[in-house]
Amino acid sequence: GLPDTPDTAMIAIMSTNPANPATGGWIQVDSLWFEGTDDPIANSSFEVWSQVACGEPSGWMSANLFTCLFGGDTSAMLTTDAHSGQYAVRIESVETYIPDDDGMITSNMGFLMPYTGQTDLSESLPSFPVSFNPTSLTGYYKFFPHQNDTASIFVILTDSHGEEYR
Repeated sequence: GLPDTPDTAMIAIMSTNPANPATGGWIQVDSLWFEGTDDPIANSSFEVWSQVACGEPSGWMSANLFTCLFGGDTSAMLTTDAHSGQYAVRIESVETYIPDDDGMITSNMGFLMPYTGQTDLSESLPSFPVSFNPTSLTGYYKFFPHQNDTASIFVILTDSHGEEYR
């Protein structure tokens, strides 16, 4: 376990290497959970989806909203090819629009992060409160890389002193 119990967690799922993003690959994810606790990750089975024009899993954030507003392809899509339940999420590396300090920029990276709406996106990455010390993040995924690309699923846990654990 960690030296101190974290109070926030951030999860990011990316369909390409963020240091060198490339279009063409995808990762599909279903049923995420933290080992060592019964506290769930909101909508981690991806069964609940928003009903907006470019829907995305409720409680999660992708580039879909920005893409719908400014053009381009959606990167996070509902799929019925689920490990359990009816749905999973498929995140594709397509050209999307994302906010930047100077406005909007294009990116070839599909991503998905839990989002509670409480985070100021100009200040930090989306995170959610936790009150446990998990041992790992577990779930199911399929990955189809483009050429030699890589995908990432990572977690950053932060304790009350601001110490980060990856």
